[in-house]
Amino acid sequence: MKKYTPEQKYQIVMEGRKNNRNISQVCEKYNITRETFYQWEARIQEAALKSLQDKTPGPSPKAHQGTGKGKRPLPAKGRMA
Repeated sequence: MKKYTPEQKYQIVMEGRKNNRNISQVCEKYNITRETFYQWEARIQEAALKSLQDKTPGPSPKAHQGTGKGKRPLPAKGRMA
């Protein structure tokens, strides 16, 4: 089976859904199984729904977490560095 890019997969699914085209004919045209077509369609729908989820305003909590690298230890009390 030919490898398709994500853009091509999207276009194939849209072609299959445009004007209620016969899915079997679209699958035959692109040499894919109906199962593959429906898997691509489900992934597209899932990604679309995920992109529409409300996001909490403000920076993400991870934006404020440092790795701790690059920090110098404080000098011991009573000692000058």
